[in-house]
Amino acid sequence: MWKAAPWRLFFVCTSDGNDVRDGSRSKSLPADEADMRNRLSAHVLRVALALPAEGIAAELASAGNPRVAHMLLHPTGEHAARFMIVAILVAPLTLLLPGWRGPRWLRRNCGCFGVAAFG
Repeated sequence: MWKAAPWRLFFVCTSDGNDVRDGSRSKSLPADEADMRNRLSAHVLRVALALPAEGIAAELASAGNPRVAHMLLHPTGEHAARFMIVAILVAPLTLLLPGWRGPRWLRRNCGCFGVAAFG
């Protein structure tokens, strides 16, 4: 069993998100298919995270009232706060649920949620 300080937990994964410490690799798909699926998943996630901004931009472009920009300020802040909370929850979820694959997926895609919060 690999033992280290909890703060080192996030520095032991490879670029494709597989843990180095226990040697687990995805054996169900060949490497090129698994890599393509991971890249496709990342693109789908980025598009999904951009959907609220597209809706807000469409509403802003179609509105004739100049106060619409002020009224849309609150929803953009709500979305930013939600995305940032999801990005910050990676560490506690990984420590609380070590066997579940959800925190590993979140750790792999944490940057997407951080960019969506400020983008």
